[in-house]
Amino acid sequence: MEAAVGSAALGLLGATAAASHDISDRGLRPGRHPEEDDIVPELTRLVYPRERPDWEETISAMQNHFQCQTAITMESAKAERIEGDWHTG
Repeated sequence: MEAAVGSAALGLLGATAAASHDISDRGLRPGRHPEEDDIVPELTRLVYPRERPDWEETISAMQNHFQCQTAITMESAKAERIEGDWHTG
């Protein structure tokens, strides 16, 4: 029974310490409004990429971007080699 009371007291102590830290932290930032601290329930859990309705389009766009960047890099390297050959040739 004492262990249960002790753990409850520790939990309360931790909650009090966390609350006082949160309040003092808020005081350090001027211009804050209490409304800004409201929690949006939809954003409280992590959303995995495949749970997004547009995940296929997002992945496809990322792949296209990577392919374009690779093509640009390869063309740039090719142009540098050609220019280098022209100067040394």
